[in-house]
Amino acid sequence: MNDKHLKCAFTLAEVLITLGIIGVVAAMTIPTLVANYQKKVYVSQLQKTVATISNAAKLLMAQEQTFNLNQTYLYNEEYSKEAYENSVGKFLKTYFKTVKTCNVFDDNINECIAENYKSLNGTVGDGPWGYCAVLNNGATICCYPFDEYDPMEIDIDINGKSKPNILGRDFFHLSLNYSGAIAESFSKDPIAGIEAHSPDQCGNADGNSQFYGLGCYNKIVQDGWKMDY
Repeated sequence: MNDKHLKCAFTLAEVLITLGIIGVVAAMTIPTLVANYQKKVYVSQLQKTVATISNAAKLLMAQEQTFNLNQTYLYNEEYSKEAYENSVGKFLKTYFKTVKTCNVFDDNINECIAENYKSLNGTVGDGPWGYCAVLNNGATICCYPFDEYDPMEIDIDINGKSKPNILGRDFFHLSLNYSGAIAESFSKDPIAGIEAHSPDQCGNADGNSQFYGLGCYNKIVQDGWKMDY
């Protein structure tokens, strides 16, 4: 037999072993790749939603010719259905592309946002209330008016009622300060004078497990809009 006509080939056993190795490597790497991709999606949606809120606040101040949001209709100390409609409800309907709104006084808040949320360590807590709006990009924003002592609190679920519904992942508790800046609730503000959740608190709430996840927004911003946790 002429050796030039001999052909090399893998045996069936060698092929199966190779496929097995590839399968093991894929099983080890694909979940990490998927998780990292999902984090990038979360951060991108968060960044877009925050920018939308910030731009809306600036537009409101420009239209009402003020540099202080507590001098606009967002400042409201009354706790009633009408007060919420005429303050945060008006803000959301005027400056955002909404597909649905929910008022806590109508007892329909869970039509816009999940009933319960988890902290980063899995502890279950109650969902937001206030006045909520589902946006056309799938995100949900829930707002609470300014009052004498606090800025306007804003809860953002970047994918609405869809899972995972975890504080610090797809759900963030922020504040719109009197100056129009977005920061983690509550953050240092030149007018309100309130303190911030440190990025170091992300995943560490000093024993209060319900709030594991506070500080994560500040950490994301500090890390250059990356969810490295």
